[in-house]
Amino acid sequence: MNVKELIEENKILKKNINDITQIKRDLEKQLEKSKQKINLYEKVNNICFKYFIKSGKDINIDIDSYEGKSLLFYYCDIGNESIVRYLVELGADIHQENKYGFTPLFNACKSGNESLVKYLVKQGADIHKESNYGYIPLFEACKSGNET
Repeated sequence: MNVKELIEENKILKKNINDITQIKRDLEKQLEKSKQKINLYEKVNNICFKYFIKSGKDINIDIDSYEGKSLLFYYCDIGNESIVRYLVELGADIHQENKYGFTPLFNACKSGNESLVKYLVKQGADIHKESNYGYIPLFEACKSGNET
């Protein structure tokens, strides 16, 4: 059973849910059951991305009710530069803060994708922005062992 069949059979994305975290959990459970573990995380993220784009929802909507993250945070976190670029083109806010004062640049630095970090900085992301804890994006790169 492929991912599309799982979605159609279980109507996972037809739920009235604004929290992408729950959608991801449901998809991960179904994929685990079907023994499709190859690139599981990437498949789930791509499905969720397509769902939000097609749904016409605000690109900057809070999709994580716990931390207050948008799609841009997620894709910076996994270092997916092509989707990040697309989201920025659609109007994603690179200055948006989660409830801890972190911006997508913090996540990009943590991911280790140097090209993505450079792209966000070129787009105007603030390298001196302090989180609520007094951290700057460079701290995330160092903490993660990245040289970005």
